[in-house]
Amino acid sequence: MILQILFLIFPIYISGEFRQSFFETSNRSEGDKIILTAHGMGMDDANRVVIPVTNGHIPPLPCVTSNAGTHPHGSTFTKNNFHYTCKNGTAEVESMCYENGMHYNVGDSFRNGSFKLTCRESGIYVEGCYMQNSFNDLLMSGESRIENGKRHECEIIGPGKVRYVVKMLGCNHEGQQYSTGQMWTHQHVRYQCKNDGTLLVLGCIDEGLFIELGRDLLMEGMVHRCYQVNTTVFYHKFACERSSLAECVSQSMHRRARRYAKRVVA
Repeated sequence: MILQILFLIFPIYISGEFRQSFFETSNRSEGDKIILTAHGMGMDDANRVVIPVTNGHIPPLPCVTSNAGTHPHGSTFTKNNFHYTCKNGTAEVESMCYENGMHYNVGDSFRNGSFKLTCRESGIYVEGCYMQNSFNDLLMSGESRIENGKRHECEIIGPGKVRYVVKMLGCNHEGQQYSTGQMWTHQHVRYQCKNDGTLLVLGCIDEGLFIELGRDLLMEGMVHRCYQVNTTVFYHKFACERSSLAECVSQSMHRRARRYAKRVVA
């Protein structure tokens, strides 16, 4: 069962570089002028900016950007999580990252919800996930941890995508759900639910008598065996008049071998 809604972060990886094309022309009727367009656009672009040149004096130039408008010299603007200052036609990165109204320099780390983010030259990067109800405990991206019967996962689900998930651990056995640490008996076999959600076989039990897994017991003419073959645990109980446990077990194994041989021959 998931206890916490999944949080998704989609970091943006872009270049912080703006470029402008400068075209200087001479027109007898209009005088000298500078035509500015965004990088890759032609002189006839609808968003071009025309700057008159008087007596050879070139005024401070604005920054013309694609999909971010035109910005006067000295102004600041934000595009795709980056904050820029326009300096005479060149957009310079003032703070490399912009997130939730805050500016961050390269190398700065900060928290956003359940995630630790770091400002890198390529953009905002998810370092890891803060554990539930914690200020300092951090799971790195791709890491998981089990605490207090819960599995905390900082899961990478794609390039630049991370989610934090908390799951209540438990065990499902024969259609029944058991909590971490809980013990139960099924067909004479005693189980316990481990912290990681797997089953631990403790041994076998019969009328209050407990036999550890892998042990044999001879008591009052009765042999009790608790053993495992591959992934299956068996409890075997039978009467034996032999004087030692080893003789009883050996006799039982010989009888079983003979029964198997008869079935094969038949």
